[in-house]
Amino acid sequence: MNIHLIMIRNKTFISCILIIFAMLCFSCKNNYSPTSSDNTLTNQIYDYERQINECKDMIKSLESKNKETLLLNISNNVLNALKNKDMDTILSYVHPDLGIRFTMSTYVDTEKDIVLKPDELKDALNSTKIYTWGISDGKGDEVKLTFKDYYERYIYDKDFINADIIGNNTFIGTGNTLNNAKEIYPTSSIIEYHFKGFDPQYAGIDWESLRLVFNKENDNWYLIGIIHAEWTI
Repeated sequence: MNIHLIMIRNKTFISCILIIFAMLCFSCKNNYSPTSSDNTLTNQIYDYERQINECKDMIKSLESKNKETLLLNISNNVLNALKNKDMDTILSYVHPDLGIRFTMSTYVDTEKDIVLKPDELKDALNSTKIYTWGISDGKGDEVKLTFKDYYERYIYDKDFINADIIGNNTFIGTGNTLNNAKEIYPTSSIIEYHFKGFDPQYAGIDWESLRLVFNKENDNWYLIGIIHAEWTI
C-alpha cells in the first residue's frame, strides 16, 4: 500500500511539472510573434508540445498498468483467503449490499444463482442449510449442497493460487456452455485462474477455471461474483 501511495504522489508531481511546463510553452507561443527568420523557435515550441503529449500518454499508460497490478494483488489476496477458508478476509472484500453471486457452471443465471450477503456468509461454512445451486451439466440434476460442500466442489476444488494461466479481463477456458459473464457484469473486472488440464490422456479436455468478479466503487474494489467453469460435454 505504501508503494502504491508513493507511485501516486510521484505521478501527481510529474503531472504538475508537465502542466506548468505546458503553460509556459503556450504563454511563450502566444506572446511571441515569429517571423520568417525565427521559425526555429516556433518548431521548438511545437516539439515541446509534442513531447508533453507523449508524456501525458505515458502517464495514462502507467495509470492503467498500476490499476491492473492493484486489482491483481487484491484478487490474489482474495484467492489466498479462499484457499485458507479465511472468511474474515473474504468478507472484507465483499460488497456490503450486493454480496456475492455464486455461479457453478460458466453461465451466469441472474434468476437462479445463489446470492449471499455478508451477514449470510459470515457463518456459512458452519451452516447445515441446503441450497439449490443450479443444474449439473451433462446430467441435468439439481445440485443441492450446503455452502461448505459447494465451496469444496465449486469454489476452491483445485489449487487455483498456482494456476497455469491468469487472465485479466480475458477469458481462457472455453467449452460448449454459453459464457455471458461480460453481459451480466458489463462494468466489472474479471480475473480468471485457469488450469489447462490435469490428466494428459484427456489432452486438455479436463480444464478448469475460477473467475472472480470485482466492481469498483469509490476507489475500492469489491468481490461480487465467483464463477466456476470447466469443460462440459
